[in-house]
Amino acid sequence: MPPRAERSRFVGAALCAFAVAACGSVDDPATTGSLDAAADVPETSFDGAADDATTHPDDAPATMDAPRDAARDAHADAPDDAPRDAAENHPDVPAPPPDAGPTEPNFDAIPWSEPGLGVAYRDSGNPRGDDVFIGYAGYNVTADAARAWVTALFHATLHDHGVRHVYAVQGPRDVLYAAQEIGNSHLIAQMLPRLVPGARVLVAAHSSGAYVAHELLGQLFERGLDPTHLTAGRVSYWDLDGGSSGYDATIAASVHHGYFVWAEAGAGGTRSPNASTMLALGAAHPGAGGAVRLDTGGAGCNAGAVWCMHMTLVTTRPHDPANASAALDYGSFDATHRVQTAWLEATGYGVP
Repeated sequence: MPPRAERSRFVGAALCAFAVAACGSVDDPATTGSLDAAADVPETSFDGAADDATTHPDDAPATMDAPRDAARDAHADAPDDAPRDAAENHPDVPAPPPDAGPTEPNFDAIPWSEPGLGVAYRDSGNPRGDDVFIGYAGYNVTADAARAWVTALFHATLHDHGVRHVYAVQGPRDVLYAAQEIGNSHLIAQMLPRLVPGARVLVAAHSSGAYVAHELLGQLFERGLDPTHLTAGRVSYWDLDGGSSGYDATIAASVHHGYFVWAEAGAGGTRSPNASTMLALGAAHPGAGGAVRLDTGGAGCNAGAVWCMHMTLVTTRPHDPANASAALDYGSFDATHRVQTAWLEATGYGVP
């Protein structure tokens, strides 16, 4: 993990602007990304019978019928009203249903366990697969809101794509994650024994949650918390309009995929606040995925409302067209405000 002083050099002024109400104004020109500098960087852009034995008359007495199957004779000779199959005699009685196998647990009814500070876990018992999903929420997002976001993702798409083990991580208490309070090491200690052969680890981090995710990736690939290298080449990572600090060449070489996702309201429209950071990361680490642009022009954000655009990585229609409303955008999903899954779809869920 880079020193804290080094961390701040990489963060865009945009993230601190998101937290200005809580931490005051931050004015550090060195942290401001340049859209023009990254404008020419290529990025991905996305707008779903054997016969019966023969009887020979010559071999049988003339006065006897040829031998027949005993069971067949018993059935044929039985009176018409002899008891037979219940469904045959009583057509109104439905046949028993086929064995449907074990009942899958109701995900919403499974209690969350807390293996570490700020970390919640559910084993869904999903029979479709054994993959792991870890969702990191942005600055100051509560545990309940983070769980609501990840739960919505599970119902919308993760279940059908084989995710079984689900982690929801609350947002860091400060924009740059200087306190490093989240229990990532405990998450890793609980996850590794559950990582069966062939299972993948999907990690998604929005906004300042990216710094927390980068800590976890550093612990896995640089600090020895995965001593047998179970996760090497099995992690697909999505940085959703977040920060860059802590994501380095070693991590980039160890993940299976690394995507850096930003949003734009149509061609040339308002961009999410960390678009330049995502483009820069994509240019620096293009091999495993690179920068990914989402067109979220239909999300209802006002022209110039960058923080509303920021939330289009979480919900298809932010609650405030002029700004971010983290509590609602993470915590309240319905037919109008659906959970955003386009970043998964556009990248094929990190497969292959």
